Amino acid sequence: MKFSDSDLLQLRSFFESPRVLISSHVRPDPDAIGSVLALREAVLQSGGTPVCIMEDACPTRCKVLFGANEILVARDVNTETRFEDVIIVDSGNRERIGDVEK
Repeated sequence: MKFSDSDLLQLRSFFESPRVLISSHVRPDPDAIGSVLALREAVLQSGGTPVCIMEDACPTRCKVLFGANEILVARDVNTETRFEDVIIVDSGNRERIGDVEK
């Protein structure tokens, strides 16, 4: 897939958001964790501030991945926290992200 320059500019402005929530489905597998961490890096490199929150903890086998230690668990996060933008990956519907939706 090839993105147009205008698509890339819109995407970059989204990634530059002061607070971007990035999440995926409950019981994340390596694919979900890799997607979350790749987007985290894209947001960081674009000047934004990513916050990765998952319903469940990062699987042990994924903790070696760069940035995995930055993934928070929903139950440990203040539910009053608000985000300017949200990116959900590898999930077919909102219910599949668990308490992160709150």
